[in-house]
Amino acid sequence: MSPQTPDPVVVAGRVSQAIDLDYRQSVLPSGYVAGGLSDVQRQALRKRIVDAYEGYYTGDQLHQRLTAMLAWADEIAGAPNLRSTAVTLSSFKSQVDMASFPVLSVTGSYDVFLVNERGSGVSLSSWGGTLSMTFAANLERVGGAWLVSNLTQWQGNFVPDPSARRTGGVDRVPSPSPSGK
Repeated sequence: MSPQTPDPVVVAGRVSQAIDLDYRQSVLPSGYVAGGLSDVQRQALRKRIVDAYEGYYTGDQLHQRLTAMLAWADEIAGAPNLRSTAVTLSSFKSQVDMASFPVLSVTGSYDVFLVNERGSGVSLSSWGGTLSMTFAANLERVGGAWLVSNLTQWQGNFVPDPSARRTGGVDRVPSPSPSGK
């Protein structure tokens, strides 16, 4: 394979990493308390988001995702808004269409186990389970890396995990089952 010909495994891996990044960015770093972030923490969270997204997305897709995630970072700094506490991307399957080179198309599906929470203290509630998704992505080679220039996702089934449900500040975050479901 010549250096100019993309490796389908690498391209599929980039899409998987970009999707995983989307879910993981809503997990606050250790020591960060939703609704109680200092300005230094808020700025660090924003920088982490920008640095991460610039490594996987480009163009309008980068702009859209940064706009949404930076707004979330600003909101969560002052209010205990929706965030994730557990994320595991599993069952990632994809097919790379090389026919559109130099822009590549990737389609596929994945499952993600996640636990989301909202609120704080006695108002804390959480829920979670396994979400099945399908996707279509386009990637472009930018500065030597394959970056996602378009990503469309469609939600399939959501299978709740009763052990992820909590109310009243009871701290209990389950681990996904070995099958990811």
